[in-house]
Amino acid sequence: VPSPQPPQVPSPQPPQVPSPQPPQVPSPQPPQVPSPQPPQVPSPQPPQVPSPQPPQVPSPQPPQVPSPQPPQVPSPQPPQVPSPQHHAAGQLE
Repeated sequence: VPSPQPPQVPSPQPPQVPSPQPPQVPSPQPPQVPSPQPPQVPSPQPPQVPSPQPPQVPSPQPPQVPSPQPPQVPSPQPPQVPSPQHHAAGQLE
């Protein structure tokens, strides 16, 4: 009688589980923040103030006062006295 042979049972193989791979997470990049620029403020200009002009005041004129005229007084005329007429001789009444 042949000796019994144990059944040929293959040795168990562990299941092929792939090694876990870490997820591909990209390295964080800092946000691109532009460097702040100072605001363009124009240099202040002084206001254009015209130089003050003195007011044009006309030179005072003296009032035109006419020179006083003497009143026109007519020169006195001697009264017209008729010269006395002598009566002719011999005409006495």
